[in-house]
Amino acid sequence: MLKKGQLKDNRSAKQSIPTATGDAAESLADKLSSVGLNNASASASTLADVATGTVSFEDFDANDLDDPLAGFEAQRSGIKDLSLKEQFLDPTESNIESLQNLFTARIREGSGETLFEIGIEEDGAPMNLTEAEYQIALTTVRTAAAAVAAEVAIMHEKNSGALSGSSTQVDDKEASTSIPEQTTASTADGETFKTCYVMIRKLPKSAEELLELRVAVVGNVSTLLGVLTKGVLDDGRGKARVNLFRHKHEIDSGRTSSVGMEIMGFDAKSQLVPALINGRNASWEEICGKSAKVLSFIDLAGHERYLKTTVFGMTGCAPDFVMLMVGSNAGIVGMTKEHLGLSLALGVPVLVVITKIDMCPPNVLENTVKQLTKILKSAGCRKIPMFVKSHEDVVVTAGNFVSERICPIFQVSNVTGEGLDLLKSFLNILPISQKYNKDEPVEYQITDTFSVPFVGTVVSGVVMGGIVHAGDQLYLGPDGNGAFQMVTVKSIQRKRLNVPLACAGQSASFGLKKIRRSTIRKGMVMLDKETNPPPRGCREFEAEILVLYHSTTIGHNYQAMLHCGAVRQTARVLAMDKPDQILRTGDRATVRFQFLQPAYLKVGARLESADDHHRYQSSDEEDFQEAVDKAVSLPKPIVLWFTGSSSSPSISPSSPKPCSTLIIGTPFGASTLLNTVEAKTLLGTLVLPGVDLKDNTADVNSRSNASCNIYELDADPTVIIIPCNYEIKDKDCLNFAKAILTNIQAERIIILDTLSPSTYFSGSPDIDYDYPWLRLLQTTGSTTVTKIPTLEVPNLVQNLGAALMSYCEVRGRSDTYLLLSLQEHVYGKALTTAATLRGLKEGLTNLGCPLVANSVNVASTVHLIQDKRVGSNRTRADRLYV
Repeated sequence: MLKKGQLKDNRSAKQSIPTATGDAAESLADKLSSVGLNNASASASTLADVATGTVSFEDFDANDLDDPLAGFEAQRSGIKDLSLKEQFLDPTESNIESLQNLFTARIREGSGETLFEIGIEEDGAPMNLTEAEYQIALTTVRTAAAAVAAEVAIMHEKNSGALSGSSTQVDDKEASTSIPEQTTASTADGETFKTCYVMIRKLPKSAEELLELRVAVVGNVSTLLGVLTKGVLDDGRGKARVNLFRHKHEIDSGRTSSVGMEIMGFDAKSQLVPALINGRNASWEEICGKSAKVLSFIDLAGHERYLKTTVFGMTGCAPDFVMLMVGSNAGIVGMTKEHLGLSLALGVPVLVVITKIDMCPPNVLENTVKQLTKILKSAGCRKIPMFVKSHEDVVVTAGNFVSERICPIFQVSNVTGEGLDLLKSFLNILPISQKYNKDEPVEYQITDTFSVPFVGTVVSGVVMGGIVHAGDQLYLGPDGNGAFQMVTVKSIQRKRLNVPLACAGQSASFGLKKIRRSTIRKGMVMLDKETNPPPRGCREFEAEILVLYHSTTIGHNYQAMLHCGAVRQTARVLAMDKPDQILRTGDRATVRFQFLQPAYLKVGARLESADDHHRYQSSDEEDFQEAVDKAVSLPKPIVLWFTGSSSSPSISPSSPKPCSTLIIGTPFGASTLLNTVEAKTLLGTLVLPGVDLKDNTADVNSRSNASCNIYELDADPTVIIIPCNYEIKDKDCLNFAKAILTNIQAERIIILDTLSPSTYFSGSPDIDYDYPWLRLLQTTGSTTVTKIPTLEVPNLVQNLGAALMSYCEVRGRSDTYLLLSLQEHVYGKALTTAATLRGLKEGLTNLGCPLVANSVNVASTVHLIQDKRVGSNRTRADRLYV
């Protein structure tokens, strides 16, 4: 489910706040469509003409294109009677001063830099500069820029004809990142004139003036980030990405599972700061010390099981842009659509990078491009795909990127380096899209916490408003009671450099005085000490939400993981303004939520949710319903019912076997617990021919080859017990679940699992992992069990418990429960202990199965786990124990 909406003040009456949509830039698409830019093959030169104002059509407003030359006439005092060309060619003291005022205003507007076009007047008219005049104009610009402590770098030069009044594009040759090769064009009489794009960037006096852009990197391919930030090409086997991983399991799997941070710097002359110094990786301090502009890449997870982590990075780190990675050979997979939809919901501009073009067959690459173009043009996306193939495309698309309708697309190879120069030049030119106010009261969102030796507690995050100085006192909170406390900022760092202050829009780390790290959590904020009245956290709030997708219905007491800025916490639905109190896909409503812990929210903030209860994630390309109905290539699981003699089993009857309660134990801890129930009678067994069960090679009809046996409880024959003794691969779990639930018709289904948090969660800090721990996940129609806390973050992955739960949800089996008991962790390894098993026993009692709970022998189960090791990844003799 993906939801968006506007928050409302929980301490005041309802207030109607409209939900923002992506319609703000609709006029741009109409303008571009009218000049032939309604498809991906549109000429980049035509777009350049639109950006510079040389194409005329009725009712056209240049401001619709966010033209970097528009809107600065007011700052040009004293030059109303002189054109830019006259000022360039007559560099008198007054003209230089006027240009200084213009550049100062432009640099202030661009937060430290501006993209300027020499050869075009502010009204879009061509200057028609000859070669000699062009050199004079360029010298004048450099002189005026030097007077305001800025450097000038040529981004692209081109020749244009005087008669047409518009430039003629010619493909670039191989060019450097900072100064591309000159292009040539001429008019009918052979006369040509020159224009160029230059980057005017201010020299930072210190680290606090460093220009910063945050770019969130999402998708299924992350090698490019290593190539960009480490300055080396890939070897085709993932060498470039190894240095980006933070955990050993990321190196082993090749998948990012946490929020990482890498930087790339450009100096004032738009030259890329080397990432290698004397054969070693340059430190952040060395890169930032030579840079005037730094791009902070937020490396987010691309795999579906880490979607919650990706959403937190997208909302908490406040990225200016999103770089969506698409593998040309893999095409547009399901998670690519999820990441694109998330970017659209947050309103963050997106650029797409298609990688692996060196190894991809042409027909496959063509299909990928067609898929991508179709998605971008769809009604839900409404973006204009622009394929960047030259340096002129780079400067034009970068200048108009903030319009939110343009979507630049790059095609690169991390092995050969093809297309990387265009991407680096684009990143160098990218302007800041978000506007932050330094005059507002201080607001700092905490996204991570650290304990640094000899420093103490350190928090990192983004300054959303105001200016923070070292030594300032700020409110920190809310704590568990919703209160704030006063803390002192004793030191500030930006990109690991000590600075005296941090301004709005900058990411920074604060060293705090006399406070323990254990009292701080992600999602807290630091506010101005002058805040009046003193801030308080809230537990309940109202939000206008739109359900973009959800596999089932949303009703009272539904729990979802909500993201609002750095806040990531579970919230429960208390009420909604729907008569039937039910939400489905496509519904819009005002909903009242309740947090588990107090959080600080602002009226008008955007809310996101990307979790989906009870959805078995079958693959990147298909949802659970499609997986249920899809024919499988594996042999169908067989249920063998024993009719008096185990030597003559019979195939399952045509009608399902009825029972009142079906209890299924997932492999290892839960299955072993059910195996210790002695008063049970063997009814049958289920086998999976053709499914890889480690060394399971016995005859298909053999009882010893059973994946799981089926028993009935002697004390109550209406209760059926199925201990699953084998670990079943994710891809086979759904087939296994279908076999069980189509052969047994139960009124109520209970699934037991001894839970390791990483199995069902992405490691949320908002969940209390105190041991022992018992939670319950239930289908939508299930009766709420008040004695067991409901699962807070049901981010289900591909496993047997998720498959069984999802099958019941889709098939409408309402009374279905997934009972989870947390395993203890010792030295990073999950350990099923007596307390874990007692949790399951207690849960069975609370769920109305006291006969089964009383039949369970916890001591015997612990003995079997420790000595017999029943379950997955054991010896064959051990696994055959039933």
